[in-house]
Amino acid sequence: MKKFFTATILQMLTFVGICGMFSFTSCGNKTTAEASDSDSVFMLDGPSMEYNPTEHDQKMNDMIQERKVVVKRTEEIYKEVVKAYSSTDGYGADIDLDKMFCSDDWNKTVKAAREKDKEFDGIGFFDADYWVMGNDLYEFDADNFQFESLDMDSTPRTASVLLDLHNCGNVSPIRVNLVFEHGEWKIDDLTDINFELDWKKSMKEYLAE
Repeated sequence: MKKFFTATILQMLTFVGICGMFSFTSCGNKTTAEASDSDSVFMLDGPSMEYNPTEHDQKMNDMIQERKVVVKRTEEIYKEVVKAYSSTDGYGADIDLDKMFCSDDWNKTVKAAREKDKEFDGIGFFDADYWVMGNDLYEFDADNFQFESLDMDSTPRTASVLLDLHNCGNVSPIRVNLVFEHGEWKIDDLTDINFELDWKKSMKEYLAE
């Protein structure tokens, strides 16, 4: 009886020891697996995938502010355009306005088109005035300025504004394309939306003939 009891106790202790080793090994494996999973998540969520809401919000705020600047700048330019044409009846006003408010490429293109016009008798390319979108001038004004587009990532930055020109009782909706040049927004192109007349594109086509 004593031998049987001793043997039974030894068997029980051996069984408990084996279970304990198995449990420890399992726990160890679980810890290792958890660490491995954590490492893989860290790799996926590394610095390259971080999202910084502060930088994003700042960029959006900059764009909103620049939209206002673009529209205000266009309004200021056309205020001077209306003033110039009202005081001079349009004679020579376009050349001065181009120099003050238009881009280098616009001025270069207009100059080349005027030079080509000298080769022909009579009216050449400029049978209408791009500032007033017409041949005549009467009760000229501009209003209804609306932001259309802005590209802050292009080099140089570009934007466009829509507005209405009033001349001789007619309303001409136009698109003003602007480019950020020499530290300020300059007009780079004008389009008469009613007639789908892109002035800069048309001048370049004329020069290519």
